[in-house]
Amino acid sequence: AQGFVIYDGSQGYPRVIGIITPRRQTGSSVHVPYVLKVAIQPGRLIAYEAWYHSMDADCCPSGRATTTWLYQDRRLVPQNTQVTAG
Repeated sequence: AQGFVIYDGSQGYPRVIGIITPRRQTGSSVHVPYVLKVAIQPGRLIAYEAWYHSMDADCCPSGRATTTWLYQDRRLVPQNTQVTAG
């Protein structure tokens, strides 16, 4: 399992606003994608993920995906995931 805990420190102390996790792939019960990096932008985060295609071995995901997370109502909410070929 993998995740990035995102904090807000604007109140003078750390407060968890969300946990960035890889999005679950539909139709795949074997492979779970993983987050390569997270880019923080005003009002949103973008998670760059390694993504498995159907013929990929366990070691080697050939695809990439990006998931946008919006900061809404003082928490992070995942929006859309766009998968690109590797």
